[in-house]
Amino acid sequence: MPKEISQKEKPESIFSEPFFPNDSNLIIERILEKYGFRKSQEERMEKFFKSNIPKERKGLFEGSPGYKISYLVRKYAESEISLENLPLLLGERLNIPKEQAKEIAEELKEKLLVFIKPFKERSISKKKSIEKKLPRSISERPKSTPIKDRYRETIE
Repeated sequence: MPKEISQKEKPESIFSEPFFPNDSNLIIERILEKYGFRKSQEERMEKFFKSNIPKERKGLFEGSPGYKISYLVRKYAESEISLENLPLLLGERLNIPKEQAKEIAEELKEKLLVFIKPFKERSISKKKSIEKKLPRSISERPKSTPIKDRYRETIE
């Protein structure tokens, strides 16, 4: 019977911690509803499902407020934008006043972004912890004892 691997024995990976919280889409939907983008989102999705033209569908999807917000959240997670630039980018992408963009950015920060560790920070911290566990050179590696091969005869 195979032995279960404990948490300590599992190999570390930069992908071992969640990239986004499971309910991130619900958080974005609540923000859309709170700031009056829900109707626009639903209208775009209706047109999206009715359309048979791929370019039109892509434009409808990428133009939806939900996509624009989730795109910026992903760019934050990929360390391509900072929290300081988020309100400005939200204002530009959603065509909203600065005050409303600041409110949305603050709500995103409190409810979603605090749980997302930017990708570069995760990869660096995990890489450092992995490097600490690996020997630095061949001479530092522990010497292994030769294993007897029961299928080969010893030559004497």
